[in-house]
Amino acid sequence: MDFQNSTKQELIAYIKHLESELNQKIQSNNLIELDRNDVDITSNKNIESNLQKLQTYYYNLFEQSPDGLVIIDTETLISVEFNQIAHNQLGYTREEFALLKINDYEAIENPEETLEHVRKIYANGYDIFETKHRKKDGQILDILVKAKLTKVNGKDHFYCVFRDISGIKNAENSLKESEERFKIMAANVPGVIFEWFERNDGSRGYKYISPRCKEFFGVEQADLIADWTLVKIYHEDLLPWSNSIEEAKKNKSDWFFEGRFVLPDGSIKWWNGYSSPVKISDEEIIFDGILVDITPQKKQEEDLLKSYSLTKLMLDSVEEGIILIDKDEMINSYNQLFFQMWDLSNFYTEFKQASIFFELLIPLTINREEFDSIIKKSSHYPHIPINGKLYLKNKKV
Repeated sequence: MDFQNSTKQELIAYIKHLESELNQKIQSNNLIELDRNDVDITSNKNIESNLQKLQTYYYNLFEQSPDGLVIIDTETLISVEFNQIAHNQLGYTREEFALLKINDYEAIENPEETLEHVRKIYANGYDIFETKHRKKDGQILDILVKAKLTKVNGKDHFYCVFRDISGIKNAENSLKESEERFKIMAANVPGVIFEWFERNDGSRGYKYISPRCKEFFGVEQADLIADWTLVKIYHEDLLPWSNSIEEAKKNKSDWFFEGRFVLPDGSIKWWNGYSSPVKISDEEIIFDGILVDITPQKKQEEDLLKSYSLTKLMLDSVEEGIILIDKDEMINSYNQLFFQMWDLSNFYTEFKQASIFFELLIPLTINREEFDSIIKKSSHYPHIPINGKLYLKNKKV
């Protein structure tokens, strides 16, 4: 009989077979003819030896279990047998643990709650639940308990497996905290966080997009993940957008693009996107990044351009030479007549700082310091005109 590779049921059946055959041989006074194919049991000594092997085998299984194994008296709730893991994981010696009842190391249940588990085990034959056990030094462990009602020597006992799941729980808590931080970040970042996939078979789309897409696109998160085309790329931007993705994939470089979306209501929204592609398999590349709404900036740029064009038109229509200088002595604008007066057609492209400009135009009757003083005074009293004559260094007035 191969004790090591036999199941418990096979071993029990084999022992019963030996006992039955032994009794038959004894009754027929033919003990010597007992079958010797597996084990020689021609004497009580051989039977005891095989039983001892079986007992040793199961004892080793009990002791070498990676979980705490405990057999508990249902009346006293004290452990009558347990393996080394059971007391070691709580920091007790074997002698100390043998004196403890369940509630001596149970950390979150009161005696009544423990009895409720006892009643459940009696009712169903077993119970599986999570709890916490307190170690001898006060440290708390997360424990998965599997308890089964069994009989030992005809008396009810609980056969319990105490599995330390503290590491799993810590990992779960860390993951939960990380998810919460990500949710907060996704809710507050000035844009939409996304994970976009590109596959060799030509399929593409969002694996993830943050809930702010509803605010950004007017489309629910789940709908956009199911069908990314609900928000279309503006037709003039479609080819440049597709080319930018292909270039990032080919060069394994960061991706950036600025373009327009056409929202479901037909409105246009300007956006720019940033991402770093990561090849996760031979078939798929992932782009994790952010989309930012730049429609307000584009509107401001458009308004500024219109304002500048209008200002330029007004300046050019005036029959006087005009140049606009800000408080930082930077030239903001001018009209063509001003530069034509001084034959400075290339001035603005060469000099944008007014202080350099005034190195070319010098007051006729006052020195530079006095002129600077007048200019500064004009910034405080813009309604007071300054009259005078300027000449170029070539003496032209």
